[in-house]
Amino acid sequence: MRRAFIASLYMQFFFVVIISICLLATSCSREIANETVVSIQDQSKFFREENVPQGRIVARILKLKNSDPKRTIEVSEIQMSCTCSSATMAKTKLAPGEECEYKIQGDTSGKKDYLFAVSNLLWHYTGETEINCTKIALIVKIVDILLVKPSGINFGDITDTAEIQQRSVILSRGALKDTWDSIAVEQHGVDVEPTIIKKDADTYELKIQLNPKELPIGPFYNDLAIKCYAGKNQLPHAFSLFISGRIASDIQSLPPTIYFGAVLPDKIIKQSFIVSSAERNLSIRSLKCTLPDCMKLTQLESTDHKIKIECAFNPKGLRGSSTGQILLTIDTGKALKQMTVPFIAYVQ
Repeated sequence: MRRAFIASLYMQFFFVVIISICLLATSCSREIANETVVSIQDQSKFFREENVPQGRIVARILKLKNSDPKRTIEVSEIQMSCTCSSATMAKTKLAPGEECEYKIQGDTSGKKDYLFAVSNLLWHYTGETEINCTKIALIVKIVDILLVKPSGINFGDITDTAEIQQRSVILSRGALKDTWDSIAVEQHGVDVEPTIIKKDADTYELKIQLNPKELPIGPFYNDLAIKCYAGKNQLPHAFSLFISGRIASDIQSLPPTIYFGAVLPDKIIKQSFIVSSAERNLSIRSLKCTLPDCMKLTQLESTDHKIKIECAFNPKGLRGSSTGQILLTIDTGKALKQMTVPFIAYVQ
């Protein structure tokens, strides 16, 4: 029995040793497989990393070799495709057949779908002036940490008399494995009012509202940076939500541009236009022209929401194409609004 017991212990020990050797061999083979040797004489070499969570820094370490059997190589510069990537090498001078470590990395923060970290090595043989270029690139497939639906908000055209506008987006976990218990929003652009509502452990609703009456006429933009937190610690993940739209004035000119056409230099031409608003009462505070000597402006008639203005264009002293603007200051009862109506004429 004792001999059988000792034999059993020997067998168990031998089995553990064999398993350990196999595991060690497997680990070493994976490490060696990652140490790819790249000849600097190759024109290009590409490496891929799949399904990397957004916000991670991805690095690839390889061996860079001078494959020329006689000449020494000198690397003068490493140029990168973008500021989110970098590359370093242990030596900038390689003797014939010599190798050195080369590391290329890219930061996926704020990136979507793919990251292309491309490095261009500029090098020459010692004593020679011809510059060669070797391209080593790291292509990273990014998986979204946060799923945001919709991925952006376009308010479209809104009049400056419209009521408060509101839109919502839903943020869900996606590939985020870290525990998150809050999010924060940082604005870059026109002022909007974000409201964050936690739906459950994995979902937030982000409500965006804006007041058209407080925004200037024209297009508006905002790039919201959404940041995740675990307690007071910010997680290395962020997402940008792009917001756009256009504020259109409720006060319109018809026609928007006055065309006098081809006119004779000694003939006065008259045209008229109407300024109107669907909601506001209007009155003219001032009426001017950028060519005051050539234009006489007369208010013909008006109602609460419409004003008709006559333009008498005198082309005396002008030749060829003539352009200008009619400048109006309009009182809406609550505020003064500035308006510009361009005009065009060709004096024969």
